[in-house]
Amino acid sequence: MNENITRTQDFLKQNTFYLLLHKSPRSNALPNHLGINSRKIPIDTNVYNSLSLKVIFRLINFFKSFNKKALIIIEYDGNFVPIFCLAFVNIFYLKRFKIYLDCHVNSYINLNLYSIKTFVKLSLVYFFKYFFRFKTIVHNKASLKVIKDSSYCPSPFPENKPDKNTIKNWKLDNDVLIISSMNKDEPIQEYIKVATDLKISGYKVLITGDKDKLKFNLDKTSSFFTGFLNKSDYFDLLRGSKIIVAMTSRKYNLLFAPREALLNHKACIINESKENEEFYGNLCFYAKPDSNSIIKKIKDLLRNQASFNEALLLELISTINSDIENFKKCLHTK
Repeated sequence: MNENITRTQDFLKQNTFYLLLHKSPRSNALPNHLGINSRKIPIDTNVYNSLSLKVIFRLINFFKSFNKKALIIIEYDGNFVPIFCLAFVNIFYLKRFKIYLDCHVNSYINLNLYSIKTFVKLSLVYFFKYFFRFKTIVHNKASLKVIKDSSYCPSPFPENKPDKNTIKNWKLDNDVLIISSMNKDEPIQEYIKVATDLKISGYKVLITGDKDKLKFNLDKTSSFFTGFLNKSDYFDLLRGSKIIVAMTSRKYNLLFAPREALLNHKACIINESKENEEFYGNLCFYAKPDSNSIIKKIKDLLRNQASFNEALLLELISTINSDIENFKKCLHTK
């Protein structure tokens, strides 16, 4: 009896895959937490570059390589080409895959929540869900109201947690680090105003990200930007900063940067939203995504050094790990 159970578990592990489009913090960490294999989909993440016969045939051959009845979790960021190719292989080659779409928020919600783009994105997710009978995964509980009958699986916290003695020895050379990827949902113009104002007040502020992605003239503000940082340099800068700022204007979106900041015992300012406040609670500090609100919160924190509540952090990590375990248990039973 036990031997049969073990064989079943081994078969499931060997035939369960997380297919990632790009190496995001979630797609890097989640397969390990679920105890499953991961593979990179051989495709450009840009949907327009995916619409060629060469790419489509490459995708079909890639999906054909999986065993029948494999359980596949595929990262979905809005690029529908690999999803349609997977559906085609599943039907035409009688693969009978069990398929989950791991839906990024931008795959079903545009910057403007009440827009035609949001309607099209959300309709496409529901098309995959009900026409092809794909199951869906959302990253936060608020999104369960948007994509009905989905599974909830939060992104895990990073695993490189430093010890207390190491944290005490960090040299804090930078006052404020604003974490940005230069995405459209980030208040870049407000960040520049924040950095300019605080510099005049004598504070050192840095903004991560490649300034060449911006579509406006930076003039003298380019000195605030770090440019591209590799992982090691990024964490060195984060650990050497007193306050971390990370914001988004996209509804239902939970940024990953606050987890990295909190894990390193940093005061972290994020945008006011119901989703953020329910998830992070008193671990983070909140401001509106405008320069005046951000500057006020930063100056308050620099004047009154906030104590870090490690007990709350450990409680949040425990809750997240428990939610991931619950999802893991459901994978082969639903």
